[in-house]
Amino acid sequence: MDKKTETGIKSLKISEDVIEAVIKNAVMSVDGVGGLFGKRPVVMDLTSEFPEVTVSVKLTYSCKAKNVCENIQKKVRDDILSMMGIAIGAVNVRVEGIAAYGA
Repeated sequence: MDKKTETGIKSLKISEDVIEAVIKNAVMSVDGVGGLFGKRPVVMDLTSEFPEVTVSVKLTYSCKAKNVCENIQKKVRDDILSMMGIAIGAVNVRVEGIAAYGA
């Protein structure tokens, strides 16, 4: 489902693929993220007034998981709001593993 935003008289329709790409780039730009995890690392529910996003990640060895997850949440919220004008209600982060050392 695409996210539709009303802007005055006109409407803007943003593809889920575009939103997902922004989320992936935001996640990968956070220090301590070793990579995305799984075939579907980003799951979105855009049907409510405040959409929900779940991302599955691998962290780098010896990072502080709590800090990295909080930074992921902030970065995803800020990037989606500034680029798409969509306020994200929740960003859930699932830590699924540790990236291989030196990878």
